[in-house]
Amino acid sequence: RLPIQGQSHAEMVKNTIQGEIVPLESWMSQPLAEVILKALARSPENRYQSMSDFIHDLHILSLTRVGNETLGF
Repeated sequence: RLPIQGQSHAEMVKNTIQGEIVPLESWMSQPLAEVILKALARSPENRYQSMSDFIHDLHILSLTRVGNETLGF
């Protein structure tokens, strides 16, 4: 399932600008969903300010484990 839904290309573009994103937690871990949602934030001040910040969070997430399971990937 795509994070942005729509019946047509035009509706998907409209939903990208105005709509809500499908809950990502249904098909990925909560911590990874939080990183992705921050990267997709509509407001620039709520997004990652640099690619290195984004990569840093992805790297930290890839190292995070609960028991024997990696949270992110």
